[in-house]
Amino acid sequence: MSTRLNQLFGSNLITTQITSPAGGLPDGFPSGFMSLTKGVNGNMTSWDVMGETRDTGTVTGYGNPATRRNLASKAKGKAILLHVLDEIGIGQEMLNDILNSGGDIDEKGVEEVARQTARTVTILKNTRVASIVSMLAGGTISVAPDSSVDKGRIVDATYSGAVTHADLGIPAGNKTTVGGIFSALWSTAGTGIATQIENMQRQRAINGTPVLKYCGYGPGVSDALMNNTIVAKMIASGRASFNLGTGIIEGLWDMTWYPLTGNFLKSAAAGTYVNPFEKKVVFHPEPSRDWYELHQGSYVIGSGSTPVVGDNAMSILSSMTKVRGAFSFARLDHTPANIVHTFGDTFLPVLYQPSAIYVPTVLA
Repeated sequence: MSTRLNQLFGSNLITTQITSPAGGLPDGFPSGFMSLTKGVNGNMTSWDVMGETRDTGTVTGYGNPATRRNLASKAKGKAILLHVLDEIGIGQEMLNDILNSGGDIDEKGVEEVARQTARTVTILKNTRVASIVSMLAGGTISVAPDSSVDKGRIVDATYSGAVTHADLGIPAGNKTTVGGIFSALWSTAGTGIATQIENMQRQRAINGTPVLKYCGYGPGVSDALMNNTIVAKMIASGRASFNLGTGIIEGLWDMTWYPLTGNFLKSAAAGTYVNPFEKKVVFHPEPSRDWYELHQGSYVIGSGSTPVVGDNAMSILSSMTKVRGAFSFARLDHTPANIVHTFGDTFLPVLYQPSAIYVPTVLA
C-alpha cells in the first residue's frame, strides 16, 4: 500500500498525465501543444525567433569556396517561465480515515488521497491549458495582480490590473482583419470565406511559415459557417463533414476545424469568465518543433532521505533531486500531525515562428 501512496505523490505520474494527454483534441486543441516539450534549466529561457525562409542557395562556380551565411534567426526571444507552487494539507480527519486502529493503511482512505491528488493534476493541467489558450488568442499570457483575489492566476487580458507575463510576439498584422484579408465578416452568408483563406495561405507562403492545417473557432462561428452559401454546399455534397456532437469540422478547405467555446479565462468582473475567442478564430499549422515548443524549467526538491542537518553541504545536496516541469512531493508537519502535499510546475509555451498563427475577427 505504501507503494501506491508513493505513486500518488510522485512527480513522474503527474508529469506524464500533464504532458501526454490521450486523444487528438483532449483540451480543445491539438495534443501537440501539450506534448512537444523541451527541457531548460531553472526558470529562464531564451529562443531564436525564426525569420522568413524564401531565400535561395548561393549559385557559385563549381569547385569554388562555400559562401558563408548568417545563422537563420530573426531575433532573440527571452522570458521568465511561469512557475506554479501550491499545497494542500491532509489533516487529522483524513489521516484517521487512512490509518486503521492497528496502524494499517485503509483502502478507502487511499482512494480519498487519490482523488485529492487527481485534483492537483487537474489544476496543473488547467494552468498549461490556460497559457496555451492565451497564446492562441493573441500571443500574450496575463496574470492577475497581487492585489486581486485571483493573485498569480492566469486570466484574460481584460482582467482589471492584469500583468502581461509574456508576449510571444504574434504580429499585429496577423490579427483582426489580417491586413484587410478578413474585412468581410462571416455573419454575411455570401462572404467569400474560401477567397479569404486562399489569400491567407498565400500570405503564409510569402512569410515562409508552415501550411495552416487547423482552425479553432469561438462561439457563434459554427452557425455563421453553416449559413454560409459555399460552406453549406460543401457539407451537402459530402466534401466536408460537421460532427454535431464534437463540433469538429473536417475537410473544409483541407483543414480541421475545432471549437474553442469551452475555454474560459477570468475577466475584469470578479467571479465572471470570458471566452478569449469571442467573435474570433485562430488558424495555425500542425504543432511541430519547427515553430512551437513547450519549455519546461527545472526545480530542486528534497528526497525522502534528505537529512535536515548534515555533516556538510554536500551530504545534503547529494540527496536532493532536480525535477523538470510538473512536480509533487509530500512532507510531515507536526503539532498536530498532518501531511502537506506540495505540487507545482515550471513552464512556458514558446513560438519560434510567431507569424505562423493568424487570429482574425470574423464576427461583429
